[in-house]
Amino acid sequence: MCRLSFIILLFLTQTLTAFAQSPHGKNFTMDCAKCHNASGWTFNAKKTKFNHDTTGFALSGQHRNINCKTCHTTLNFKKGSPNCASCHTDLHNNTVGKDCARCHSTQNWIVSNITKLHEETSFPLTGVHATIDCKKCHQSETNVRFNPIGLECKDCHTKDFKAAVNPNHQKLNLSTDCASCHTATPNWKPAKFLEHDKFYPLTGAHATIAKDCEKCHINGNFNNTPTECVGCHKTDFNQTANPNHPKLNLSTDCASCHTTKPSWNPASFPVHDNFYPLTGAHKSIANNCVECHKGNYKNTSNDCNSCHNTAFNKTTNPNHKAIGISPDCASCHSTNPGWSPARFDSHNNFYPLTGGHTTIRCNDCHKGSYKNTPTDCNACHNTNYQKTVNPSHQAFGFSTECSSCHTTNPSWRPARFDAHNNFFPLTGAHASVSCQECHKGGNYKNTPKDCNSCHNAAYKTAKSPEHAAMGLSTDCASCHTTNPGWKPSTFNHNVFYPLTGGHAVVASNCASCHKGDVKNTPKDCNACHNDNFKRSVNPNHNTLNLSTDCASCHTTNPSWRPTSFNHNNFFPLTGGHAVIASNCASCHKGDVKSTPKDCASCHTNAFNAATNPNHAAAGFSKDCASCHTTNPGWRPSTFNHNNYYPLTGAHANIANNCTACHAGGRFKGTPTDCNSCHSNAYNGAANPNHAVSGFSRDCASCHTTNPGWRPANFNHNNFFPLTGAHTSTTCTACHVGGRFKGTPTDCNSCHSNAYNGAANPNHAVSGFSRDCASCHTTNPGWRPANFNHNNFFPLTGAHTSTTCTACHVGGRFKGTPTDCNSCHSNAYNGAANPNHTNINLSRDCASCHTTNPSWRPSTFNHNNHFPLVGAHARIASNCTQCHAGGNFSRSSCVDCHSGDYNRASPNHAASGFPTNCTQCHSQNAWKPANWNHDAMFPIYSGKHRGKWNSCTDCHTNSANYAVFSCFKCHSKTETDKEHKGKSGYIYESNACYSCHPRGDS
Repeated sequence: MCRLSFIILLFLTQTLTAFAQSPHGKNFTMDCAKCHNASGWTFNAKKTKFNHDTTGFALSGQHRNINCKTCHTTLNFKKGSPNCASCHTDLHNNTVGKDCARCHSTQNWIVSNITKLHEETSFPLTGVHATIDCKKCHQSETNVRFNPIGLECKDCHTKDFKAAVNPNHQKLNLSTDCASCHTATPNWKPAKFLEHDKFYPLTGAHATIAKDCEKCHINGNFNNTPTECVGCHKTDFNQTANPNHPKLNLSTDCASCHTTKPSWNPASFPVHDNFYPLTGAHKSIANNCVECHKGNYKNTSNDCNSCHNTAFNKTTNPNHKAIGISPDCASCHSTNPGWSPARFDSHNNFYPLTGGHTTIRCNDCHKGSYKNTPTDCNACHNTNYQKTVNPSHQAFGFSTECSSCHTTNPSWRPARFDAHNNFFPLTGAHASVSCQECHKGGNYKNTPKDCNSCHNAAYKTAKSPEHAAMGLSTDCASCHTTNPGWKPSTFNHNVFYPLTGGHAVVASNCASCHKGDVKNTPKDCNACHNDNFKRSVNPNHNTLNLSTDCASCHTTNPSWRPTSFNHNNFFPLTGGHAVIASNCASCHKGDVKSTPKDCASCHTNAFNAATNPNHAAAGFSKDCASCHTTNPGWRPSTFNHNNYYPLTGAHANIANNCTACHAGGRFKGTPTDCNSCHSNAYNGAANPNHAVSGFSRDCASCHTTNPGWRPANFNHNNFFPLTGAHTSTTCTACHVGGRFKGTPTDCNSCHSNAYNGAANPNHAVSGFSRDCASCHTTNPGWRPANFNHNNFFPLTGAHTSTTCTACHVGGRFKGTPTDCNSCHSNAYNGAANPNHTNINLSRDCASCHTTNPSWRPSTFNHNNHFPLVGAHARIASNCTQCHAGGNFSRSSCVDCHSGDYNRASPNHAASGFPTNCTQCHSQNAWKPANWNHDAMFPIYSGKHRGKWNSCTDCHTNSANYAVFSCFKCHSKTETDKEHKGKSGYIYESNACYSCHPRGDS
């Protein structure tokens, strides 16, 4: 029966094959009996003889349990595809390829080997990356879409980078490549800082503590760690005593002298020249500091003598010490070794070197000995002096001081004889004659100087007048000048004797006076008129002993008339003297000659007898005229006391009581200083007590001579200016107990209580200066006061209208912070547009704001957060273009450009392009774009390099670059051959990519 059933089934199969098309599609040749039996076409998977493994797609896991129709939606099994995507919707949106088997098994969708799978990408998961949820990095609209993301640390960790404060990564401009310092271990530790040398090189002793960061970064605080040496080594600097760095005002920059080697050695001192320049021989010992400093750098002297005194004292050529040369070596020597060359700039202090002296060697004068070298000319040039014959200096008695005629020019030329006029003045015709004219035979010694010696012949031959006959003087100069030709000549008798009056009558009768001899004719009156003098009787000239000089009373008029004897020419006769004018003998005592004219000679008896006052006792002058006129009876008389001491005020009241000052009637030596008379008044003065207060004993310094010592003038401003409230203050308010001496002049000594009691503000608490004048004038009530707040903190903008207590809480001014955040922290925290806290803006308000009210205008350096370049720079002033609605939290490209991304051609979303625009685009424009194709599939490297010409070679749909084909290059025949026997192989481009994501074999 079974056999019959099989035959029937076979018959039916053949019949259908012959007469009907197979529902499984053309060329489907499988034996129907592998799936069906004679009872019908129903397929029973449990009883089937069909082995699905023979199709090249082995059924395993969940594939074994599902209905065939789940995959084979038609009976044409040829249309079934072994590609996962043909059955399974790609929830990953082609972000991880289409081969589900790369990540999933056929048992379930759980991925258990994510870390291993990730190793096939360009970002292996290590450290903390291996433990975190995929969604942490692959953020998208769904939890299973794993869009390609950037491989750089900053692509995920920008917020961490910006939020880092210890140190502040942004402020220090650290690399955004986290891996340059951190590993992938949790909490970013341990970390290394390979870029440390960019901020501060770790060398020498610093290198030895390179791994002990807290040596410099105290308590792990990396913010604002100082990089200048003094930041760490201030104590070393201050404690250094050899030399004392602070005292010498050395630089606190240790590196200026030291390296970073331990123990501060070796050290250099490049600023040595600022203290003492090292040149010449000093430079050769520049590295041998101990040569001068002897190991002690404190107070090393920099004068030459301190080091070279021994050399100075031992020097013998010349003996520096003996001739008093300066011990300042630099005055003659440079610092060249061996003290040579040397100069003696001060030679001119000893002897000026000029002319021929400048060209000679030192030894020519000093003969090897510099001690007591003479400076007079003769000491060196005596031989020249003695050998000189024209003229013979020695014979002529010239000065041995060569410089009197010669300069220091060589060969003694030119020479002058300035002293010729000392011997004989050369004027007129004398000035034009040669030396030989007078100095016959070149004989300069004893040449006569009188006129006659040269001009006797001319004198003898003179005819008009005949000089010899007239006995005129042979001294030509008496009538002639030295002009040539003896002209002009003069014989002005008046030069010898004026001829006037009776003398003019005998002017042409020379002999009447000259008695035949012109020479030695006397010119005095008495020589001719002695007889007339003796015979005169009215008055008797001889008796009165009048002068024999007739001219004293007479003119030369004939007969001696008129005559005059003007007694006033000798002594004015006035007053009592006029009464005895005709009684000459009362004064002249029979002798007119030598009659004295001083008062005392006649009036000594009257002077000695004077009793009111007693002139002799008072020591008055014996010159009567100093007080008296010539009126008879000595009245009136005047004594101008003001010539000795002005009598004013109370002194004038006792002007007639001389003894009040001139005790005992003694006028001589009476003192004129105040204290000599008023010492008792000074010592008795009580308001104020002059003695205690140390006032001057010169009464006139404060008082006039008015009675009662009033008014008195004490110029307080000479000691302390009285202004404002001080002008109305009583003396005792400052001068306690009437003590004026030693009264302090500083504000605090009087106003300490006011200072301590000041409450608005509290001066003591605020630490204000106790010098009241620094803020206050002397106006009463301490108003107005001037506090220059700008010396402590400049008040500008909104600060100018702020009350003191707004900043100085509780009236406490001392220690008030000056940083912005201390006052404006609430404003910072409350700022919402933008939210300062969220975007981690600086708390230093001044970095963006001025002090203008309402925080406007403000500046924000956007480049510190997001550089505005290219197209972004063009909208730099339109913040809302990016920060719509005042949202400043945006930081990624897609935050602003999601619309551009979704509208882009090619379709970026469908193509799975990254949302980080900068991976392909610049900020100038969207084109040109640079797509790193090798990150997705290498075409510029590897086996596909140089195998393509254009994008369309692979991307067959220009609207969707996610669609691609491998088959323009890889034919099916070639590919099938290469994959023969490979399980799961199908000739499909996505399948190629799932196995060959890097394009290799």
